[in-house]
Amino acid sequence: MNIAKYSVNNRVVIWVAVFFSLVGGVFSYTKLAKLEDAEFTLKTALVVTSYKGASPHEVELEVTDVIEQAVQATQGLDFIESESKEGLSIVTVEIKGNKKTAEMPQIWDDLRRKVNDCRVHLPRTAYPMVLDDFGDVFGVFLSLSGDDYSYAELHDYSAMLKRELLTVKGVAKVKLFGAKTESIEINLLSSRMASFGINPGQVIGILTDLNSRWDNGQMDVDGQRIKIRDRSSFKTVEEVGELVIQDYSKQQIKLKDIAEIKESYQEPVKNLMRFNGKESIGIGVAMSWGVNVMDVGEDIDKRLEALNAQLPVGLNIEKVYFQSDEVAESNRLFMTNLAESVTIVVLILLLFMGLRSGLLIGSGLILTILATFIVMLAGDIALQRTSLAAIIVAMGMLVDNAIVVTDGALVALQRGHSRRKSALMGAESTIWPLFGATLIAILAFLPIFMAPGSVGEICKSMFQVLAISLGLSWLFAVTQNVLFSDVFLKVSKNSKDKEPFSGKGYKIFEKLLMKVLSHRFISLGVVILVLIGSLMVFTKVKKPFFVELTKPLVTVNYWMPEGTDIQKVEADIKEIEKYVMGLEHVTSVTAAIGESLPRYILMAEVVKNNSSYAQLLVRTDEFDNLDGVRKKIDTYIKENYPAATEHSKLLLGGPPLEFKIEARFMGPDPEVLHKLADQAKDIMRQEKLAINVRDDWRQKVMTWEPVYNQEKGRRANVTRQQMSIALQTANDGAVVGRFYDGERAQSILLKMVDDTHDQNNQLQYLPVWGGGPTSTILDQVLDGAKMGWEDPVIRRYNRRRSITAQCDPISSDVTGDQLLAKLKDKIEAIPLPEGYYMMWDGEHRKQVEGNENVGAFFPLAIILMMIIIVILFNSFRQTLIIFLMLPLSFIGVANGLFVFDKAFGFMAIVGFLGLLGMVIKNAVVLIDQVNVLIVDKSPLEAVVESAISRMRPVMMAALTTILGMIPLINDAMYGSMAATIMFGLLFATILTLFVVPLFFCLFYKIKIVD
Repeated sequence: MNIAKYSVNNRVVIWVAVFFSLVGGVFSYTKLAKLEDAEFTLKTALVVTSYKGASPHEVELEVTDVIEQAVQATQGLDFIESESKEGLSIVTVEIKGNKKTAEMPQIWDDLRRKVNDCRVHLPRTAYPMVLDDFGDVFGVFLSLSGDDYSYAELHDYSAMLKRELLTVKGVAKVKLFGAKTESIEINLLSSRMASFGINPGQVIGILTDLNSRWDNGQMDVDGQRIKIRDRSSFKTVEEVGELVIQDYSKQQIKLKDIAEIKESYQEPVKNLMRFNGKESIGIGVAMSWGVNVMDVGEDIDKRLEALNAQLPVGLNIEKVYFQSDEVAESNRLFMTNLAESVTIVVLILLLFMGLRSGLLIGSGLILTILATFIVMLAGDIALQRTSLAAIIVAMGMLVDNAIVVTDGALVALQRGHSRRKSALMGAESTIWPLFGATLIAILAFLPIFMAPGSVGEICKSMFQVLAISLGLSWLFAVTQNVLFSDVFLKVSKNSKDKEPFSGKGYKIFEKLLMKVLSHRFISLGVVILVLIGSLMVFTKVKKPFFVELTKPLVTVNYWMPEGTDIQKVEADIKEIEKYVMGLEHVTSVTAAIGESLPRYILMAEVVKNNSSYAQLLVRTDEFDNLDGVRKKIDTYIKENYPAATEHSKLLLGGPPLEFKIEARFMGPDPEVLHKLADQAKDIMRQEKLAINVRDDWRQKVMTWEPVYNQEKGRRANVTRQQMSIALQTANDGAVVGRFYDGERAQSILLKMVDDTHDQNNQLQYLPVWGGGPTSTILDQVLDGAKMGWEDPVIRRYNRRRSITAQCDPISSDVTGDQLLAKLKDKIEAIPLPEGYYMMWDGEHRKQVEGNENVGAFFPLAIILMMIIIVILFNSFRQTLIIFLMLPLSFIGVANGLFVFDKAFGFMAIVGFLGLLGMVIKNAVVLIDQVNVLIVDKSPLEAVVESAISRMRPVMMAALTTILGMIPLINDAMYGSMAATIMFGLLFATILTLFVVPLFFCLFYKIKIVD
């Protein structure tokens, strides 16, 4: 079937298709799901096990090791990481990226079974729990605060907001952050306990008994089964005080007679949150999979507006991060850039190809973009970061087909053919070469689509959108373009019947081309030298795989020495946030103390439960002002808080990284690991380009170790458990049960308060109660006590103990690759004892994995491209000529990135793949033209005339693409991609017009004859 002829003969069909493309495209854009990032599953789960009272070393050996043995047989396992802390084991299970999202529930079920099966090998008081929702993204994160409201009031209102937001369609989960644990605090007064002869063990026993649920069975009365209910458990705090206790002399007293009872919050608190200098509670909202973020965000906005009206005056709900707003802004910027690019392309076409030709090609571009939206809607492809990038890349190729067809029609018109015949000649002569070239351009992105791991999952839509848009551009070029050419295209009377390539520009080009061909070996030598020079230039180009996002947000991680009390960290943060809020351009400051903010964006780093840690999330009015604000914060903290370690960073367009440079050492002995890490840290500190040097085991913490004597304990009738309860109740308190008031559960916290004001209230004089009515002092059951030091955490990687030396580049002008190059040889030269290993982690590992994933299917793409070219030309030599253009196209890329000081990261790689498609397309069409002309002309004439005939379409395609990329050149996200395409295509034009003819003459030994 001749598609071009069908289009001319069936005009109504094409006009209807054009109409529906216009209307349907606009409609589809409004209905397309709009997300911030492509949806994909974080293939990570945590196995969290509480083992109270155990040291990190005990947790490692008795809990972590057992769980690691169990989970290492999990199907699809990639690696295991673990951290063993005081009373807590966290095992991170990472599944291989090639596992599909649909497989993950089954894998997590398998993991749960394995963890459940290993419980018989764990200590009796160790309780493992599998968390497979670690990757949940709370894309809506709100702050609730008020000037004159107590924390209890904030908590009640935040609980109400949580209930209301859970009813919004599309909301999957709502989590409160910074919420303190409510408790009923019972402070036993030591003097009254002594005077009544009450043992704390009695209080604990009675509290446990009365607050437990017991099955009382049923009774049979006249054939009726009546359930027996015991309602004696307490329901109010007052009822707790009325609890009756009987001393050893049978005297009964009430709990309120020997204790102070109050509602409180468990201390020390685990985490706190502040917003713009006020205490607040964070409300994180995670959306359901596959929903339209814009629609759900709008519904949440409406619900918040209604709820705001119900809140008392002075209570404020403020947005920390609102995903739908972020998506709306990115889409606005995208549409602005798209409109600017389309306008530039159309203006260039109008200027250089005339009004009719320019409008004809420009209409095809607009129709292609709108039709792409229709197919995206039908295929459930959302507008998000990667699909937007695909449309931007495609912009450089969507006009190529139309330019070739229109140029062919113009040439035919100038040679005196009728309008219809000219329109058909323009399409029919190139329809299949253009189809093959379009397929090749699509195949250039196949490695991204097929890449294993998260790269392929995230970038799947990029390949889909490029395939759709490029395919449609070819279809419109040989249908709509042909029809429009038949209807609208014409040439001026002066140019009609005139040789199309007789202009001055063509003559100059012909002379230059003949010079190149006449001095073919000199020309070849120049090309090779330029390539070598460009490769040398490329060594100076930055090469981070992941670029920084253009969000006006900076996170500041603040670490005090390990073991610092959370109240001390909070006091520091109050001072720091006051300074930051006074800085120009800062619009909001959110502080999280004790752990990081929840994952509000996929790239956010998550730090769990550490009292010495805090995080600031600082938002500025514009992204361009972010770096200046960041530097001021860094300087202020370094100058005013010398004991702290501060680490600020922007959000990356890739997986979260704690540090860019990480050298991981593995082996059995912690002391040897510390020494190896210290050597690596010394090397890092000596490097001027490195800052924030530390390791992930952090500083050792102080311990107080009482030595229990069994003989003394037996004589005093005091067990180790009773000693432990005495120590707990004298300090943070012991949780001895749960209190239910019908609506919520609260912990019952028991404390022993010394109200005698005895000056000897040191720990060795602490009252310890055995089984009798009297107490003894702690010192009477000990063989002394000693102070010690221990690691606060023991980390392992794939079941080996591991410690990681970490640092970052000194500024954003220094990449991780550049810093690694300075450190790599020195750190790798550290001698490793037998049984010890070293590996590079951090950005380097992610970059290597990303490159390997993208490159895994690159050979397949090349083979498929070669097959298509061989089918088109039935020639190995012509196929080789085309593929020799690929390495040469790197000349423009290297110099462009160097001139604009852009990095060769993921976006630049995407731009380079698009560039390869453009280069191959131009070469294919040119060689096809040579094959057509060589039948009737000499080989040299065929080569020269083909190059001349391709000059205008190649230069027009290059010019429209290069100038169309101008709006993006200063964009932090897409700037490197724009520089790659602009400079790469500039040189690729020279490749097509000069080097392809040169190689053709060399391969076919065509002699130059005057």
